[in-house]
Amino acid sequence: RRFHCTITCLPSATDVEGGDNNSTEQSNDKYSTIALDVYSPQFDIVFRYWVKYFNASDDDDQEVEDALSLTPRDPSKHTSNIFIERTLLLTLSYIRHALTPTTFHEKLSSLLSATNTALSVKLRADNDFYSLIPHLQTWNLDATSQNVSSLPDF
Repeated sequence: RRFHCTITCLPSATDVEGGDNNSTEQSNDKYSTIALDVYSPQFDIVFRYWVKYFNASDDDDQEVEDALSLTPRDPSKHTSNIFIERTLLLTLSYIRHALTPTTFHEKLSSLLSATNTALSVKLRADNDFYSLIPHLQTWNLDATSQNVSSLPDF
């Protein structure tokens, strides 16, 4: 294990930061759009996206090339991270395919039924991913395996 995440539904990061208060964007009959907030403590940033996905019947899905897309919610403040964006698209596409498009839409709709709620992902990494020397120095600890084990997870 090196990377993992936690996923929940929380008030949209824009509510906390004083930005727009919409957790959904205008959609047509065949597409739905939800708010997605990705919290990255490693980079000390929240990536805020619109996830637009095709929600017509499972049979119609075979013909749709762009069944799922990410768009920054505030392009003027957005910092792109291609690794995070590709990972999100791949993961969401897999979940959507595994559940079926209809079930994917039903589950997201029920989870995000509250106003100003976003699907929230917090990125995490095991301590062995990071250089631990600065963290040991912060805690005034020697570089020993016992001291490394005593550090809180990042």
